[in-house]
Amino acid sequence: VQMKNDGWAYSEFFRELPVAKLNARKVKIYFWYLRGNNAVYFDDFEVDFVKYKPAKIMAEKRLNTDSEYITVSSLCCNFDENCTNESGFTQHSEFAFSGSQTGLVNAMHPFSLAHQLPLKGYSPEKRSEIFADARVFTDQYKSSGTLVIDFRHKGKSVAYVPAYLRNKTRKGEWITVQFAAGIPQGITDADTAKVYFYRSAGDEEILIDDFCVSIKQKKH
Repeated sequence: VQMKNDGWAYSEFFRELPVAKLNARKVKIYFWYLRGNNAVYFDDFEVDFVKYKPAKIMAEKRLNTDSEYITVSSLCCNFDENCTNESGFTQHSEFAFSGSQTGLVNAMHPFSLAHQLPLKGYSPEKRSEIFADARVFTDQYKSSGTLVIDFRHKGKSVAYVPAYLRNKTRKGEWITVQFAAGIPQGITDADTAKVYFYRSAGDEEILIDDFCVSIKQKKH
């Protein structure tokens, strides 16, 4: 709180209540004096509980590629079994979308499991895309998470394609997130695509489940 040296100052805060999985039953609201010797006075201390409408999900129509594309290769992880190229942090959660384990992205673990998808079998002559599909749970009304497809040549990033989760999730609910990105020119079948979730800042906690990526090529 930014206070005047001598005089009253008005302060107002907004804070989201935690999602149900934390099992919180009460909330304690108070001021905390960090340092100093002078008295600080408070008056007209008021707390209001307000409801807001569920977030409107601005998501693309569910991708249906079975009739138009063939799958060249794919990787999946449901976090209950060993995952190829496992990284990131996994936790036991009674709120898992499937099974009992989820991937976790938070302040201590800002990066999720990363799928390293070799582009072997990909043909530059045909229209090809990377498809990502996952179940996502966030404890915030507006997510700051990002799904990243990072095309890499000899271990170095050559094309970085982000898909922001803002307006594609709903607080306290599992939501299906899908994303597709065309493979850029200059990428060869000796390269790889690294696909992962990333959370940049704040105190948001994101759970991830049934995370799959694949290379698909147009049939014709």
